[in-house]
Amino acid sequence: MKLAKAQLVQLNSKKADVLSSGKGCFKGQCGVSSKVAQDLELALLVQAAAEKVEDEQLVYARKLLNICDVLASKTCNFVQKEVPFCLETQFISSQSILEAVTAAKKVHLMDFEIDNGSQWTLIMEALAVSHECPVEHLKITDIVVSDLKDLKEEFYNSVADEAVAIDLAYRLWSLLAWPNHLEALMAVIKNLKPSFLVLKEVEVYAKALTFLERFNEKLLFISGLIDSTNSCMEKHILYRKLVEEVHW
Repeated sequence: MKLAKAQLVQLNSKKADVLSSGKGCFKGQCGVSSKVAQDLELALLVQAAAEKVEDEQLVYARKLLNICDVLASKTCNFVQKEVPFCLETQFISSQSILEAVTAAKKVHLMDFEIDNGSQWTLIMEALAVSHECPVEHLKITDIVVSDLKDLKEEFYNSVADEAVAIDLAYRLWSLLAWPNHLEALMAVIKNLKPSFLVLKEVEVYAKALTFLERFNEKLLFISGLIDSTNSCMEKHILYRKLVEEVHW
């Protein structure tokens, strides 16, 4: 995305027409394969379309997006799945937790945002059919407190021989204004000695004044999410396939 942005800035500085100059502008560059060149071209056109929307040149923006549709339909890789994208991390978290507790006889899952608990069914099913090291006891604890600073270690009802996995989703941001409360919470979690800790927080700044600024921030954020999925989960992993088929 950043390479494409740099090329777009260069084209804008020359007052070049993106529709004509952007097409094929990465082909033939040293070390760039035809596949990568197509991905860079798509990234450039998406960002150019956002600029045209910002400038209220909606007809031009639609032309650019139509080209993006054509490019994205030829193949389907991670660059070409970025718009639209649904923020979905539970499948990745489940796979990571399973790998962390794979040798445990007793598993204790702690959730700070359990809702109806349906997100844990994947792990329950996977543990139920595990034959290499079958789980004897599975416990799921819903952590419910009015204020995270009030958490005490005894609330968790954890025992020494359990493999503990903690899912702390979108909660730490609420403690940023009170660093001592955040430190107290992390101290409690540290004392539990979890086998795995899932931290999910939105890092994108979405309060910029202009559409283009918000678009660029979210585009880089989504790119990072997709890159992390590509790095952390092999293509044959079931959860990754489900994420791609349902959300991307």
